[in-house]
Amino acid sequence: MDMLLAGQWVQRDKTIDVRDPFDDSLIDVVPAATAEDVETAIAAADAARGTARSMSAYERSQILLDTRDEIGHGDTYFSAKLLVVTHDAALYITQTFFKISGFVKDLIPKARAYITLRGTFK
Repeated sequence: MDMLLAGQWVQRDKTIDVRDPFDDSLIDVVPAATAEDVETAIAAADAARGTARSMSAYERSQILLDTRDEIGHGDTYFSAKLLVVTHDAALYITQTFFKISGFVKDLIPKARAYITLRGTFK
């Protein structure tokens, strides 16, 4: 698989295995970005920011929808991999949210009890 970097598809010698977190099966092998790749990507994103600002929300959404359609067009395998990665990320975010929510729900009564006993958080 290639990596899209500042509008160009590039390959790297080093790669990273992308594995399914549920059964550890190999989903794909992707290029490992270098520190220079990260700097290039940041510079390209910064340069594109002005273009994006000049576009309406509708125009930006159309680009995303067109990209989605292009990615999925005729490549069921790639679309399935994308769905798995997206699903896993959403699941992780959801689980993290619920863990934080549970932590906060547990923390509030403890903070109230602490304030009642001490009168302050100091």
